[in-house]
Formats: sequence, C-alpha cells, structure tokens
Amino acid sequence: GKAESLNRWGARADWGKGGRGGDAAAQAIFGQAAAELTLPQVALLASRVGDTRFNPWCETGAATAMRNRGLARMRDNGAISAADFEAASSAALGVAPPPEGLPPCAR
Repeated sequence: GKAESLNRWGARADWGKGGRGGDAAAQAIFGQAAAELTLPQVALLASRVGDTRFNPWCETGAATAMRNRGLARMRDNGAISAADFEAASSAALGVAPPPEGLPPCAR
C-alpha cells in the first residue's frame, strides 16, 4: 500500500531527528502519518527521492512543479486517472509548519 511504498524509499533519507522511513517523512513535512496522506502529498514526497534541492516551505513553486511532474508520470503510466491528476495537481501543497531549527527562508 501507500505507507509501505513510502517506507521503502523513505528509509534511505534522514528526515530530521534521526527519523527514517515514510512515516518520518510524512511527519516532518505534513505533520501526519504516511497512511493518512493524500495523493498530492504522496506525490510531493515521492518527487523528493533523490532530489531534495527544493525546500517545500520556502520554494513552494519548485516543490509544486516537482510534485506535478510526478503526478503526470503517474497519469501517463495509468496509475491515476486524468481526473485524479487534475484534482491532485491543483491542490495546495498542504505542508505542516516548518520544523524547529530549520533555517529561515532566504528572500
């Protein structure tokens, strides 16, 4: 399922305070368990695998573009419908407040 997939790739990255795995990623970025994430939230996390250049709290435009590219790949591969793509790609990022200790965004 969704949580198992997130845990497989999320185990490769440190998501803060020593947390690894999909649940740690979901908690760090969205403030909720991986099993509770929506399709757009899962796509944002998946888009960050191997590419963490964009801070979702500071660079929302870049993070949204990365998420939407992932959603487009899912649509093109038949994993989601065109209607699901349209709804998910127009959704807000929905990130939780930034974690304590995160440097302020450069403006």
